Amino acid sequence: MAATKADAKAEPTGGGGGSFTEERLSDKLDKLSSSAASIQTLSNWCIFHRKRAKRVVDTWQRQFNNATTDKKVSFLYLSNDILQNSKRKGSEFVNEFWRVLPGLLKDFYENGGQHGKKVVARLIGIWDERKVFGTRSESLKDILSDNPSTLSNNDTSTEPTSKPSSISNSAQKDPTPIIKKLTVSGMPEKIITAYQSVLSQYFDEDTALNKCKTTLVFWRRWIKM
Repeated sequence: MAATKADAKAEPTGGGGGSFTEERLSDKLDKLSSSAASIQTLSNWCIFHRKRAKRVVDTWQRQFNNATTDKKVSFLYLSNDILQNSKRKGSEFVNEFWRVLPGLLKDFYENGGQHGKKVVARLIGIWDERKVFGTRSESLKDILSDNPSTLSNNDTSTEPTSKPSSISNSAQKDPTPIIKKLTVSGMPEKIITAYQSVLSQYFDEDTALNKCKTTLVFWRRWIKM
């Protein structure tokens, strides 16, 4: 009796009050909105009942599976708030959510549209950065494996190139050093043109240099005639 009174006294304000039942949690989940206040209030209530973490997560999972796409986003944000704010009090929710989240996240990533992908990627990034699940967070990154990550931020191409390039990295970045090697006073434009033509055919730097040197030798012989 004393313990019941103590629990009631410690009940977080704004959470709707009352002892835990799955029916009460289901009702709260039905009323959950995407607002920060709604998520934080229910999160506090769930954390208060962390000793019933398994029942909380099982109920959360059932409601999640039957929710609309937008509602699922709110459910995921709720799980995030619970996970991050309950860790300092115990690992109950970390262990229980780990049972269900990997599969649910994968399904939502694949079937929740572009917004679903962004939400899942964002949450996995946060959980990995803050080590919410410890080293287990690494395995969640497999969910994002179909998300192209090899293109640079400045690459706007939607198709990977199938043409291998053998031009050296230095030539791709800046051809100026090669030009300077060949520069002599009054170099004809034909040598520059030859150099540019060579590069366009994807030869390497040494090949380009040799081609231009050959052209330069020809030009010098032509001048002496």
